[in-house]
Amino acid sequence: MVRTRVVRGGPAAARGDILLLPVADGRLQAAVARLGRKVATPLGRRVRTLDLRGRADELFTYQGETPLTLVGLGAEPVGLDTWRRAGARGRQEAERQRARRVVAYLGTSGGDPDVAGAFLEGFLLAGYRFARYTSSQEARRRVESLSLVAETIASPGA
Repeated sequence: MVRTRVVRGGPAAARGDILLLPVADGRLQAAVARLGRKVATPLGRRVRTLDLRGRADELFTYQGETPLTLVGLGAEPVGLDTWRRAGARGRQEAERQRARRVVAYLGTSGGDPDVAGAFLEGFLLAGYRFARYTSSQEARRRVESLSLVAETIASPGA
């Protein structure tokens, strides 16, 4: 079972083995700028070289001090199914990177409980494995925790 928590703040508000950064088409430069100069400068160069924009299902992992995965959402407005798909793609990449602690920075969109819930749903469903006939040697390292980080957090019942 994956432990989840919601944290208010910026991309550095929580620590993990990988940072997932969902970005909408055309908003990539603004999202990268929030990461701080140390990461934003080399990542920005790489993004321009590869012509990454945040198109739907675009995925790019930058190996820095902490791996960072950009997950494209496509054109705005971004629907809940797109957020579910982004959560699933983020989970798949986190497992491929063998990350145990995952941080997903949802920005200002994370304040919407429906968006955070859709991302979490996709993330959890992507981790399902039928393991009844799996031996212990076949078990892979699994994601243990997910921290959803947002600029604002909606209060319950609001």
